Amino acid sequence: MICKYEFQRTANTGAQTGSTTWTAVNGSSLAYTPQTGASHVVYQCRISRQHQDARIISGFQVIHDGTALDYSRIGTDSSQSSGDENIGGWSYFDTTIPAWTGSKTTLLEFRTYNDSYQNKLHQVEYWNPSNGGTMESGGFYTPTEVTIYSIM
Repeated sequence: MICKYEFQRTANTGAQTGSTTWTAVNGSSLAYTPQTGASHVVYQCRISRQHQDARIISGFQVIHDGTALDYSRIGTDSSQSSGDENIGGWSYFDTTIPAWTGSKTTLLEFRTYNDSYQNKLHQVEYWNPSNGGTMESGGFYTPTEVTIYSIM
């Protein structure tokens, strides 16, 4: 049974680019106290990602109570020029954590392999057929959405 469902949507006013150190994703942090008697908690974070460079090598991990959850780590390697895996659009990150007592903070972090393999978060890009069919960004930014709930 799902209980104590919470949802947070944070507006972003600019793109967030990675660095070679772990950085919190804007709007992904949420303090939560599980339902008494819960066995697990599900944390979900939705963001948008776009290419900053032709190739992206980046990593994501969930941080719970200040500690990286090893089983939540994921790496992506994409080469837009070769068409291997074109990363763009919505990405969903979720993990299930054993329940705890009291309030603890959970968040999503990301980093890049180096400065030549950047991606950007939150910025909307769209195909513009009137401009030679190029991808453009029009100053629009997607929100970060976090959902967390207890499982009995």
